[in-house]
Formats: sequence, structure tokens, C-alpha cells
Amino acid sequence: MQISRRHHRPRPGRPGRLRPWSSDASGLLALYGVSGTLCLVGALFPPTPVTPRLSNAVLAGVATLVAGYLAWRRDRLPRPAAHVLLVGFTVGVWACVANAGTEAGAVAAGAAIVWVCLFAALRLGGRAARAHWGLASTGLALALAHSVGGGHGWSAFVLIALSALVAGEMLARANAELQTLSRTDTLTGVSNRRGLEVEGERLLRRVLRDGIAATVAVVDLDGFKGVNDAHGHAAGDRLLKLQAAQWLAGLRLGDVIARTGGDEFVMLLPETTPSEATDLLARLREVSASRWTYGLAQVRADDDLGAVLLRADVELYAAKQARCDAVAPPAAG
Repeated sequence: MQISRRHHRPRPGRPGRLRPWSSDASGLLALYGVSGTLCLVGALFPPTPVTPRLSNAVLAGVATLVAGYLAWRRDRLPRPAAHVLLVGFTVGVWACVANAGTEAGAVAAGAAIVWVCLFAALRLGGRAARAHWGLASTGLALALAHSVGGGHGWSAFVLIALSALVAGEMLARANAELQTLSRTDTLTGVSNRRGLEVEGERLLRRVLRDGIAATVAVVDLDGFKGVNDAHGHAAGDRLLKLQAAQWLAGLRLGDVIARTGGDEFVMLLPETTPSEATDLLARLREVSASRWTYGLAQVRADDDLGAVLLRADVELYAAKQARCDAVAPPAAG
């Protein structure tokens, strides 16, 4: 039942081993690496006499510095830094468009705005992708007006901006659906273990940042194996679905329930003391289709998810043992 700390709080690798790359860092490195290489090629081997060799060289140097920063941060790139670096990449695209020297070069450089929207949609979410698209498109319009101008500039802008918007929206929606599927238990519709890790980390951050009370409940159905043995696994699945639906109907907005395997569930109860959690679970028991046992643990400011689940697990099995002791026949004298 315990979720190991290393599963949800990455730590630096052992000496002599490379740390893993975060997706934000690796994606931004690809953007800066490819664009910086293209700028360097343009500076060393200009395709036309009017190619701005100096600005290309400067942009290639900036891209190299950013790549070094990304290599240093690697698996510890803060999300705000990802936004800042993506805006920096966008500014670099504007500079390339404005100083391209030829219409073809300006349009080709402007197409990199699509990369901005795709990265934002994949890594930062749909709302962030739309915000970055709005910023990138505004600067692109001004840069194309400066370098191309006239009808050609506006037609290029419409083509690039619309392509970036549509591509970003499609990717953001597909990614959101995949994220939901990857965090949802297909049988009961509640969160799965991955969803628990994500929501648990969010709850831990709230406790540390805002000092709220929070309680975690580990729940186990009583006699579930007997249901499967007597009536088959289909009956067991129906019971799990019914019980999960009843819990969802009785929990409050902001509470999270996850199925971690078999008949084991975890409830995350923010802004709830253990005493309040006990009252809530008592109300849930009154409308439950089955009997179940639980263990509670209050979240501490220095907790990790594995630690708080372990404490709740200990309480769960203590409650199970107490129930077994209460119904056990007295030993023969």
C-alpha cells in the first residue's frame, strides 16, 4: 500500500550517474538547440547576400547560453522558468522575422511560432498555450509588417497564426484527454494510483504553503474476497463500482478518492481534521452498500505521500485487528 517517496519526489541521481531530464527542460532544449543551430548555420553560411550574419550569430550565442542553463537545471526546472524561456524563444523568433532580409526568410522564421504553441499545449496546458499564442501572434504581426509589409505580410501572418492556434488547440485537448485517462481507474471512474500521486502532491503543497489541516483515509472493503469467491468477479466489480459511486456522491467538493488496487481505496480530505474526517466517514457508512474499514492519518507539513499513507495503513490494520478480536470466540479454558 505504501507509495515510495522516490515515486513522486524525484531526487538527484547517485554520483557518477546522469540525472534524468524533465520534459519541460528537454522540450525547451530541443527548441533552443534547433533554432540556435539554424542561426549558427545562417551566420557561417549565409544563403543570401542580405542574410543578417551578425544577428544570427548573436541569437546562436544566446541559444547556447540558454542550452547550458537547461543542462544545469535539467530535472529541476521550475514551471515559471519554462514560461520565461518560452517567451524568450518567442522574442528570438520575432528578431529573426524582423531581420530576415527576404520575404521567404521572414515567413520561414515565423513558422517557428507553431513550435511555441505546440510546446505550450503539450507541457503547459491549453490556457497557457492560448496565452503564448496571443503574445507570439502579436509580435509576429509587427515583425512581418516590418520585414515584409503589404498583403504578403498579412497573408503570411494569417496562415502562420491560424496554423499555430489550431495545432495548439488540438494538441492541448488530446493531451488533456490522455492525462485524464492515465489518472483514472477504468472500472470505478475514480482516480488511480497515478492520479493519487498527482493529487497527493498538490495537497502536500497546500499544507506546506497555506498551513491547512488535511487528513488521508485508507479504506479497505470487508469480506470482498468472499464476494468474489461466492458470486464471481463480475459481482465483485459491480460492488466496487456501486461503492465508489456512493462515496463520490457523499464526498465534498475538493475531496479526492482513488482506487489503489483490488478493494483498496484512498481518500484525500483537504481542510479536514481527523475528528471531522471521522464524522464524514460515519455519514458515508450510513449510505454504503458494503461494510468497510478505514485508517486515518493527519498530513504534517514535513510529510511526503508515502509517509502519510503508511501511517494511515497502520491505523487501518489496527482497526481490522480490533474488529477480528472483538468477534473471535473466547479461548477454551
